[in-house]
Amino acid sequence: SETLTGIVVFRLELFPIFHQLFEENINWAPFLSRLAYWETKIKNDIAWSCSTGFPWACEALPQNPERVQYPWWRVTSADRYHNLEDEYALTD
Repeated sequence: SETLTGIVVFRLELFPIFHQLFEENINWAPFLSRLAYWETKIKNDIAWSCSTGFPWACEALPQNPERVQYPWWRVTSADRYHNLEDEYALTD
């Protein structure tokens, strides 16, 4: 759960700063692809733990306001990467 929380903090607080500072020098596509992979893996692991009788794992899932505000939480398919691009305007 700490890892998932760390990813949320990184995405909401730190990544926008990195993107502004290094936008011209870095190709974000490979990084975002791996980050999306690990987000999905961690979310699936937590969901599995929750469904197999570990109620404390459910506390690690993002709350509804976060899911509504940030569309990448609601996507579990290959569209996740494109949502990340759209959210941070990486294709501009």
